[in-house]
Amino acid sequence: MIELYIFHYHLLPGGVTSVIRDGVKAAGKYMEDIHSITLITGKRENTGDVITGIKKYFDQIKKNITLRFKYLPGMDYVYPGKFLIDDFNKKAVTLAEELINQFGSSSGIWWVHNHHLGKNPVFTQAMLNITEKYKDQRIIFQIHDFPESGRFENLKFLKSNITSPLYPVTKSVRYAVINTRDRDILIKSGIPDGFVYLLENPVEIFSTGITEAEKESVRNKIFDYFRKKGLPDRSPVSILFKEGKIALYPVRSIRRKNVLEAAALTLLVPGKTNLFVTLPGVSKHEKPYSDSVKKLYAEGFIPGLFGIGSRLDLIGISFADMMAAGDTVLSSSVQEGFGFLFIQSMLRGIPLIARKIDVLAGIEDIFINHPHFFYSEFLCPVQKKDRKLLIDEYKQKLSGIKNLLPEISIEKAEAELNMELDNEMVDFSFLNIPLQIKTIKKLQSEEYKTELYRANNFLMDKLQSFLHKSIDINSYKKNIEIIEKRFGYRAFAFHAERIVDSFKDAGILERERNKIKSEQIETSVIDNFLKKDYLRLIYE
Repeated sequence: MIELYIFHYHLLPGGVTSVIRDGVKAAGKYMEDIHSITLITGKRENTGDVITGIKKYFDQIKKNITLRFKYLPGMDYVYPGKFLIDDFNKKAVTLAEELINQFGSSSGIWWVHNHHLGKNPVFTQAMLNITEKYKDQRIIFQIHDFPESGRFENLKFLKSNITSPLYPVTKSVRYAVINTRDRDILIKSGIPDGFVYLLENPVEIFSTGITEAEKESVRNKIFDYFRKKGLPDRSPVSILFKEGKIALYPVRSIRRKNVLEAAALTLLVPGKTNLFVTLPGVSKHEKPYSDSVKKLYAEGFIPGLFGIGSRLDLIGISFADMMAAGDTVLSSSVQEGFGFLFIQSMLRGIPLIARKIDVLAGIEDIFINHPHFFYSEFLCPVQKKDRKLLIDEYKQKLSGIKNLLPEISIEKAEAELNMELDNEMVDFSFLNIPLQIKTIKKLQSEEYKTELYRANNFLMDKLQSFLHKSIDINSYKKNIEIIEKRFGYRAFAFHAERIVDSFKDAGILERERNKIKSEQIETSVIDNFLKKDYLRLIYE
């Protein structure tokens, strides 16, 4: 029988928490050898709701699995106010011993989410210490996000403190990644195939089942509520088109979501269109960006609603209702780990317009029956003096990470960026935030709107047509079947079980492991992410 121990810094609402919750449900339902599951986190907040929801599900499916929760404050986020942590090695050794004493088990499997994201280097080092000292403790490192992927402050925080290779390869360590890009990068960097597994996120399958009359009712509830009550912070709604279309961007307003680009697209499309962004960014790193977006809504530069997700219960609707009431899902995100938002559009039966990003390569085929368009760029004119300032900012950014990589890699990235900024028309996502805000404000000018529309006419035509497009019911049913077969609970449990079973082949994998040079793996991973797409200034 297997004891499963799941580690994450917190269980706050968000992507990783959803994966943990649905992953536990899937494993509990379909993996017969699981005897107990323990969730270990560094925050108490929201843990009660997560545990209660899982227990309720296990009761419904009549599964007698022991479910526990353990609060371990040493796992909470540590923010890089200063790069060096006092008594770092001592703290890491102490935490490693605490983890082993409480959760070490010959029948246990540790499932550790984002072990090396740079959110708590002490926890990262503790885990790395355990892989070195306690070689029989079976560990799955599930990577949702890489610090090497545009999170250079996090990477510096790690490298300033960590004394062990970030990617250990031992007989008792496996890596689970959520997209084919990440699997390819780890294998290309030197981790043998048998240690790296694709484990796409589990998706709870449901049907929206909302009629046109119900859709209209939900829309009326939304508009009526916000006109009377104002935005979540009680500020008035500046522009809200009750008779207009709704472009949904159901995300938290953080930098990599590139929300201002979605706003610009909404402003360009002919007719009246509202952009709904569901939640603000709340961390100290994301709040300034989120506040800039919110201010543009409040000043009347962006039509629609900002922060609607925090008011759904008060409006009397569910998240599913809100999604089903939309006309299209619009994503301008420049970085995703899995792309659940794209799959959401299929689940809700809503057309999808999204920026084409590399993680789509592994799932693009599932959209064959679904109205979708993936755009590669959104061009806008930038004056020569502003382009020169941008080039200088990018050079400064590269200078700040030059000690992490060979000089030739930095030079290659700089050449890529220079090529991007060499023309008058620049992709919106490569602008800094002040220039993005400036562009939004300039869209008050009809002349400027016409110029941008002409430069992006194919994209704008697609967006306009999707705002008025309905989805055939037969195609929708096929999409649900495709999603369930690929991402449903049974599929997730099947692939998770493959990882667990791989620990039985430790002898074969140990012979492969002897060829590994862990330091080279780290350098190669960074090098694979050192491309212009992961160097945008909006990450700053």
